[in-house]
Amino acid sequence: MNKKVIIAIGIVLIFAIIGLFAWMKWGKSNSNVEVSDVNTNKLQENISIEVIEDSITRESVEIVITDNIREHSGWDEIFNVQERVNGEWQDVKCIQNGWTLRGAYTGDDNKLNQKLNIEEHYGKLLDGVYRIGKRTYDSDIGYVYIYSNEFEIK
Repeated sequence: MNKKVIIAIGIVLIFAIIGLFAWMKWGKSNSNVEVSDVNTNKLQENISIEVIEDSITRESVEIVITDNIREHSGWDEIFNVQERVNGEWQDVKCIQNGWTLRGAYTGDDNKLNQKLNIEEHYGKLLDGVYRIGKRTYDSDIGYVYIYSNEFEIK
């Protein structure tokens, strides 16, 4: 084999090995289970969503979002509804996806009240146990859903 070919192959192999080590050290996502769990727990400890008990109907609920991470944080109107079926949370099927993406911001007390029109997006709720999910963004792990307390429709 020609000496130039052997040198060229050697150089390519060296770059391949260096690239592999660089990818292993810096190229992997930092979203492994432990990091995600820690960050998600941090969000859940500092952000809460509470369904206001006397606002619950089959058509709508009112929630209070308390966000102790950011001052005057913004929240859009998008939400999801989950129903507990046989002890497992399952998404309620969205029938209309016409979100307007109107936003609102927490006040000086880091709280925001939102009235959610469940009927418009999910239909009237049947008897069951439900919770509301709101999406928030964390720079370390991306979008995460924070869930409210459970509420029951009878």
